[in-house]
Amino acid sequence: MADYREHIRAGVQWYAAFLVIGLALWAFRSALPVDAAEFLIPISADFINSVFAIGLCFVIAVLSSLFPDIDTKSKGQLLFYRLFLATDFALILLFYLKNDKRFLEGAAFLGLAAMFPLIGKHRGWTHARISALILPAPLLFVPMAIQSKVVWDGLPYFLAAFFGYASHLSQDGILFGQRAVKQRGPVSTARFPLSEPESTRRP
Repeated sequence: MADYREHIRAGVQWYAAFLVIGLALWAFRSALPVDAAEFLIPISADFINSVFAIGLCFVIAVLSSLFPDIDTKSKGQLLFYRLFLATDFALILLFYLKNDKRFLEGAAFLGLAAMFPLIGKHRGWTHARISALILPAPLLFVPMAIQSKVVWDGLPYFLAAFFGYASHLSQDGILFGQRAVKQRGPVSTARFPLSEPESTRRP
C-alpha cells in the first residue's frame, strides 16, 4: 500500500500531465474549432490570476490525493480533521459575530459530515470509484447555484480534484483493477504436509 508521500507525488504527476494537455490545447486554440482549454484549465489573459488559479488546482489535486485515506489513521486524516476543526470553529465564531444562524447550520452540517468517514471501514466508500466523481462535485455545481445559471467556472477545479482522487485509487490498485486481497496470515501446512517425514516412509 502506498504511503502519503507516494500519493502526493502521484497526485502532482497526474494533474501535471493533464495540465500539459490543457496548455497544448490552449496554445493551439486558434487552430481548433472549439476553445476547449478554457473549460479544462483556469487560464486567461491575466498571467498573475492564471498562475494563482493553476497553483490552487495543484493544491486541490494534492488534497484530493490524500482524501481517500481519511477513513483510517493517516497523515491525510490528521490534515483533514484539523481543517474541519478550524472551519467549524470559524463558522461558530461567525455565528456569534454576525448573528446569522446560517453559519451555525453550516457548522452543524460540517460536523455531521465529518463523522461519516469514521464509521465506515478502511477502503470502503472513500475508495469507491464513483466517489472520485461525487465528492468533488460541489466544486462544479456550487458556482452554478450561486449564479443561478449553468456556468463552467468550477470545471477546472473539479477536474483537478478528480485527477488527484483518481491517482490515489490507481496507487491502491483500485481504479483499473481489483482490490488487493489482504492476507490474513501465513497459510499453515500442518494438517496437510507436503511430504511424509523420513521416519514414516516405507522401505
